[in-house]
Amino acid sequence: MDAARYVIQTIERPVTGFITSASVDNTFAGATLTVTIPSLVHIGDFMVLAVNSLQSSASNPTDPSGWTFLDTVTGTGSTFNTRLRVWTRVAISGDVGGSTTVSTSTVHGGQFALLAYRGFSTVNTHNIQNSGNVNVITAPAVTTSATSTIVISVFGRSGGSDAILTPPPTTRINISSASSGDLSDMAISEFSQPTAATTTAQTCSSSNFGSSAGMTIALH
Repeated sequence: MDAARYVIQTIERPVTGFITSASVDNTFAGATLTVTIPSLVHIGDFMVLAVNSLQSSASNPTDPSGWTFLDTVTGTGSTFNTRLRVWTRVAISGDVGGSTTVSTSTVHGGQFALLAYRGFSTVNTHNIQNSGNVNVITAPAVTTSATSTIVISVFGRSGGSDAILTPPPTTRINISSASSGDLSDMAISEFSQPTAATTTAQTCSSSNFGSSAGMTIALH
C-alpha cells in the first residue's frame, strides 16, 4: 500500500478569502493521489487543485472528474523533470467530505493540494514559467483586469536530491522532500491585489538545485 502524508490547514471562516486547504505527499512511483475535501468547504466556494510530480516522460496526470483544467507547465534541466498541473471547480452539493483523485506516471512520488476560497468565482488571469534547473523558483507576474483579486503562486521542484523550500508569505502549502525523501517538492502562497495592475513575480528558494516550474493564478 502506498505511504502518504495528509495535512489539513484551517482557519476561522471569513466572509471572503482563503477558507481551508488539504494536501497529500505520496512517496511511491506511479502514485495515485487522493485528497479529501475539508468539511469547512461550502457550496459556492471556489476550489483550486494542484499536482506536482517528478516525470520521466511527456505524460500528464489524469484530469479529475468534474474539475476544469487550467494549465500545465514542465520544468526542464534535470534527468527527471517536474510538472505542475492545475484545475478549478466551484463546490456543489456532495463535494464536502468527498474526495478527488489523480493518477500519475511519476517516477518517484508527487504532491497533491486543494485550496478553497469564499467570495471568488473565477480565474481572472494566470501565467506559467519554466524556471529551469535552479534553486530559486519563479511564479511569474500577471496583469489583473479586476479589483480585489487574490493572487496564488504555485511552485514545483524535482531533482536528484531532497530539498527544503522557502516560499513567500502567505504560505498555504509547503511540502518539502527533505521530510519525505521523494525528491519532489511543492509550495503554494498567496497575496491580495486590491487594484487592477501588473503584479510582481514571486520567488521561492530551494536548498538544492532542481527542475523547477511556477504558476500564478489570480482569482476574482
